[in-house]
Amino acid sequence: MSSDSNQEKDYKKIVKAVEEAKSSQSDWTILFVEIVLISITVGAMSPSWMGSPWSWGIFWSVAGAVFVALIVAMNIRPLAWLLIILISLMWGGIGFSIGNMFESLATSIALGTIGFLIGLAIHLSALDWVRTE
Repeated sequence: MSSDSNQEKDYKKIVKAVEEAKSSQSDWTILFVEIVLISITVGAMSPSWMGSPWSWGIFWSVAGAVFVALIVAMNIRPLAWLLIILISLMWGGIGFSIGNMFESLATSIALGTIGFLIGLAIHLSALDWVRTE
């Protein structure tokens, strides 16, 4: 009888671990898409920073370099924390901007805080998945 209950407990632990891994992997997908979008945005804006006319060569060079740098940063703990906080602050800023459309400071602060905290939770889960893979 005891063996059956131990097997059932082990089975439940395994199922829970698999579900957590799937959730963390989907959070990593969200973070990966954010990294791709940041890379594309920085690449698209870079020719104007360099004072040169827009070109695909500059775009792809800068976008690729930013992409590689951000992926490498995700594997270096202090840089990963910095990146996660900055991207979460971006989500907080988006929430604050949405709240600002209602012309209410309280709404802006509430939505900004919610955006930051949800972003932080998703990014921390993604970082956990990166560490275990």
